[in-house]
Amino acid sequence: MARKTKEEAEKTRKNILDAALSTFSIKGYMRSSLNDIAIAAGVTRGAIYWHFKDKVDLLEALWEDIDRCHKNTKEDVVRDGFYSIDELRKNILEWFYEIEDNPRLNTYYKFMAYKIEYHEELEPVLAHQREEKRMMMKSLEEDFRQLQNANRMRADIEPGHAALMTFAFVRGLMEHWLFDRTAFSMKKTVPVLLDNFLGGFQASPQKG
Repeated sequence: MARKTKEEAEKTRKNILDAALSTFSIKGYMRSSLNDIAIAAGVTRGAIYWHFKDKVDLLEALWEDIDRCHKNTKEDVVRDGFYSIDELRKNILEWFYEIEDNPRLNTYYKFMAYKIEYHEELEPVLAHQREEKRMMMKSLEEDFRQLQNANRMRADIEPGHAALMTFAFVRGLMEHWLFDRTAFSMKKTVPVLLDNFLGGFQASPQKG
């Protein structure tokens, strides 16, 4: 049997990731077997083991693949810094709109929010995610601190608290929309809610 080309192998890997996302989103993580995923992908279990060590490795690869396909990841919202509350608002809105418009992204986030049963076997994945979240929060806190030092943010708000509130607001709003997409319109409602939320951080205009 001829060996697959690099392009063919990459296509097989991508098909497996897509099949895993579809299967996980329907059956949940724990109830999905590698055999289920192999059938959905039209490959053998051996093909899955060629690309992934086990189901946990497959899940982590899916997470990384989703992160790469974002135009703006959650980390991008804060990784490169922002120089005003308005710029942060713009970055967050772009992230929300991309999730609404990209079926693959909203399927993945709904799965992670409502179809994954956390189990000890997932601890390596969770540990990785926790570390990235800590780095993201630290970056966000530092950016808020710089805004504060530039008198662009209220002086009475602890930057770490602002970072935590922002993360909780964004995640809560996203999960609420994923749970019931008829509850509100991303493009009509989120800008208003975000203005109300971030407006509470703005420094009062200095009197001349």
